[in-house]
Amino acid sequence: MAFFHAVAANVASAEGDEAAHAKHYAEAQAAASRMTDSEMRAMFAATWRVIPVPRH
Repeated sequence: MAFFHAVAANVASAEGDEAAHAKHYAEAQAAASRMTDSEMRAMFAATWRVIPVPRH
């Protein structure tokens, strides 16, 4: 789910939907915090680096 929400956050950001961006960004962070596989965490970290941080 972390990857889904990261991609959804990126799409929402590109579309200018600040509410959806912030929601999916937070969901991605929460899902990533539950990852236990080190390879999956590394792949997610590479994806996460390109996701813009929401402007609150």
